[in-house]
Amino acid sequence: MNMDRIPLPVHNSEALEPAAAHFVGVQWKRCELLYEHWQKTDDYMDQLSFESAIESLWYGMNALQQLMIATCGSTAHFCMSLGNEMQTINKYILERTGYSPIGNRPDDHRLAVTMSNY
Repeated sequence: MNMDRIPLPVHNSEALEPAAAHFVGVQWKRCELLYEHWQKTDDYMDQLSFESAIESLWYGMNALQQLMIATCGSTAHFCMSLGNEMQTINKYILERTGYSPIGNRPDDHRLAVTMSNY
């Protein structure tokens, strides 16, 4: 069998991985800056801005998970990376808000935010 004629698989997740890392980094930093600002001012609007950023981070990660399903080729590394990051973000949200998007029901959130659609 001639190995020169076997085409290599197309891994289109490779183009998505840097974009996903950039999204997570920017959103995470945004959440941290808004949290620090809210802690300094103790203003309700600052709290809402922080919680909105948290939701954007969580829903963005959910969108990346769904995008990962649409990729072809070898996606195991991308899938594992996103899964690990989802757990890390879940812990972060739990530490900052007392609410776990994975472990709690939407009714458990004080604003009844539906952060989980699993």
